[in-house]
Amino acid sequence: MAPLEITTTIVMSFRHDGQVALELGDARRRVLDRRVGDVLDVRATMMIVRDWALDRRLAPHRDLQLSPEPWDHEGTYPITLAARPTADLHRFTSRADGLCRSFRAAFARERSADRSTVAGFADELAHEMKNFVLGCRRAAVARAAGGRYVDILETYLQEMSAARAKQDQTYYRDSISSGVGPILLDEKYLLLSEDEHLRDLYVALRREATALYQWYTDLARSGYRREW
Repeated sequence: MAPLEITTTIVMSFRHDGQVALELGDARRRVLDRRVGDVLDVRATMMIVRDWALDRRLAPHRDLQLSPEPWDHEGTYPITLAARPTADLHRFTSRADGLCRSFRAAFARERSADRSTVAGFADELAHEMKNFVLGCRRAAVARAAGGRYVDILETYLQEMSAARAKQDQTYYRDSISSGVGPILLDEKYLLLSEDEHLRDLYVALRREATALYQWYTDLARSGYRREW
């Protein structure tokens, strides 16, 4: 039997306080529905996913609001669940391939999944979301090393913030892409740390790295070196 195919996606945007914004999307990347839940409330998040899989009449919504207060997307950790696993999904769970198979079975276009299949997938995803956030928190505590890692991140930030002269326009290529850049990618779990200072430092580093990358690409495209 050919594998079941789906065009649906679920985007999970996690916050450090355990809140998760869940977005159900279609093939055109339109948002069909958006809900906010607490990953510690496994039953509630499971019910959201279960209802989505059983309701095939969902149509794109307009002007959906995540919550009365806007979400700071710089401070969220987004994971997309689709027909095939991504690198981020492998960070989300050790069984990314199996989770995608369960997702395809629950949301397949070819036939409506039975309730037990849907319930099994929804329960599995809800538990994975809870385990992900708790695991990221534990990893952040271990990485912080009692505050010693904060000193390292502050040093990185000071160095990056000082790169502003014309001769620094290749700083991203020379120092970040082969240095702290891969580290920042691997340590996205710091976004879910319960340590506010550690989270803020990590966000500031990512923001600075993005700005330096854009500055470098200006040089790569135009060949003209300029100050910050």
